[in-house]
Amino acid sequence: MKTAILLFVLLALLQLAGFCAGPPQLAPEVPARAVDIILGRPTGTSVVLSVLGDIDTTAVVAYGTAKASLSRRVSNVALLKGQPCEILLEKLMPDTAYGYQLLNGSAEKLLGEGTFHTARLPGRAYTFTVTADSHLDGNTDPALYQRTLASARSDAPDFHIDLGDTFMTGKHASRENATRPGIRWPACSRTTTPGSGAMRSSWC
Repeated sequence: MKTAILLFVLLALLQLAGFCAGPPQLAPEVPARAVDIILGRPTGTSVVLSVLGDIDTTAVVAYGTAKASLSRRVSNVALLKGQPCEILLEKLMPDTAYGYQLLNGSAEKLLGEGTFHTARLPGRAYTFTVTADSHLDGNTDPALYQRTLASARSDAPDFHIDLGDTFMTGKHASRENATRPGIRWPACSRTTTPGSGAMRSSWC
């Protein structure tokens, strides 16, 4: 046991000294898109859309229990480039599947869409998935990370828990700087709960 601990400490010191450094860091590459949408804080009657856009626009959120009939709306949402905006969808029905679309308010252009499920009733079964320490800034295998996300998505979870070290804005100036080339963020359509890293992960 003592030998294992000493070996771990030695490897950590070598890493800090640069003797066991990972592959050289290349310029980050984040796929271009108009908006990123992360769903969070799900309850039985509400959910929050966190929207980060690359454009200034006025948006509309259309949502409902059937994709063909998104009759409920939140209008006149001001989106500012590079500024996250939280949009509360409330007065929802518990234990119910919903669909939503984020539209450009002026032209009704589709900016993003997805689904979510409000909290299940007591006693009902539910599914959740967990990821942790993806560390996309270095020593990460993008193909393995993408398989991890695909596996989580295939479980069709009610929500996903990210334990942190994904966007890593405590270490890097921005989420873009914390992402290595070759890692593509899939569009998110499920709710995500932040963990100890205090950040939410766009995975779905």
